[in-house]
Amino acid sequence: MDPDGGRAVRLTTHPTVEADPCFSPDGKWLAFSSMLRGKWDVLVMQVDGSMLKPVGGTLRRLTHSEAREVGAVWSPDGSQIAYCSDVNGHWSIWVMDAEGSNKRQLTGDDEDAGWPAWSPNGAQILYWAFKGGNQDVWVMRADGNHKRRLTDDPSLDGDAQWSPDGKSIVFVSERTGNGDIYTVDSDGSAPRRLTSTDALDWTPQWSPDGKKIAYVSNDTGLWEIWTLDVKTLEAHHLTPDSGGNFVPRWRPDGRGILYMGWRGGEYTIEGSFDMVLMSPDGSGKRELSASPVDERSPRWSPDGKRIAFWSWRTGNPEIFLVDADGSGLRQLTDNLSWDMFPAWSPDRRRVAFDSDRMGNFDIWVMEVPQ
Repeated sequence: MDPDGGRAVRLTTHPTVEADPCFSPDGKWLAFSSMLRGKWDVLVMQVDGSMLKPVGGTLRRLTHSEAREVGAVWSPDGSQIAYCSDVNGHWSIWVMDAEGSNKRQLTGDDEDAGWPAWSPNGAQILYWAFKGGNQDVWVMRADGNHKRRLTDDPSLDGDAQWSPDGKSIVFVSERTGNGDIYTVDSDGSAPRRLTSTDALDWTPQWSPDGKKIAYVSNDTGLWEIWTLDVKTLEAHHLTPDSGGNFVPRWRPDGRGILYMGWRGGEYTIEGSFDMVLMSPDGSGKRELSASPVDERSPRWSPDGKRIAFWSWRTGNPEIFLVDADGSGLRQLTDNLSWDMFPAWSPDRRRVAFDSDRMGNFDIWVMEVPQ
């Protein structure tokens, strides 16, 4: 038994690397990437009650080519999985039914494409493609038809995300010589530059109501968290008190922003991160991890009440939980190996994570105390 969590169940049992666990929308399945055959494939396993067991007593491998196939992403209704494959000698986006049938290549052989992201209603797929010497942001229908190039510039365009209502897309572009944040409607209309400084503005994150965007900028010469009102373009500097703040993540109800704050002032190659939670206006900052060591990969629970993360505080990476107010810290895993990269199930009852406790990185799942 782990100290405060349920029993950790080893989902994968092969002497190879398995990573990137992704729960289906109903929480009943896990898709992941595996080197089972010496190259990357997409596999699924079923969640059954409090335990995880293979479907029919065996793993269900969904991809069978000699190529690399990675990056499985469930459609919002759980009926399809998008993924990336280099089966034709370049990276392209494919879609298959959830049980592995009806595979379809969606992007062409004259481009490299990746990072598929389903629209909130599942009707479209956002992606980036390198074509004709440019990396641009594209969108297509879920069946691969009606492709639209949303950006067309010789510079780098990427880091694109759907707005919560699926009507707009935010992305970062270097077309002015530095990284700025832009939006464009999903039909390609109304392109709009949101930031216009000489700084690098990056990692944009929509607020749950779609009215604001949190992002990281070095406009002051230091890496800081900012927010931007999408309608008025009014920008707010939220972390003027330190020099290394990254990875802003909105609380699911929009009432806070979690970020990684560099301990000890200005960011350098040496040091460690704390998890810090603040109000959307930058007030009420609270360190959620009062530890002198690194805390990484914080993940909000679906209800926004808790955060899963991994930490070096015991001498090796372990999975921890903490309540959103900083109380209730509990260690979920306890062994001498590396447990990292937690991922919540949609019902917030389980956390999947990567662990090398059996000699190679496998996927494990454990129940979370409620």
